[in-house]
Amino acid sequence: MKTIKTLNPIEGVLGTLRVMGGLDTVDRSDVFNIKIGEVTIDTVVGFDTGIWETGIKRGEWVIVEQYETRKLAEKGHKKWVNKIKKNPKIKLEDINIWSS
Repeated sequence: MKTIKTLNPIEGVLGTLRVMGGLDTVDRSDVFNIKIGEVTIDTVVGFDTGIWETGIKRGEWVIVEQYETRKLAEKGHKKWVNKIKKNPKIKLEDINIWSS
């Protein structure tokens, strides 16, 4: 698991509020997304972080990895898809980008 950058929680809240208030836009057209059973694997540039990241949802979202480029994000997405296909109950560790 790789963390590219950590954020102050206030930065994330401000980014979210900018999107909700229409001051920033969210481009969800460039995304890798798949659902395997009840598990969603989503790799996208996060509107709150501005960098590529993979989140996996099995009830709650867990951010498992960040990437420096789209190419690395695509490769990472495929890796997580294969992991979930092999073991849907694999333990997920949040990379905890919200540290101060």
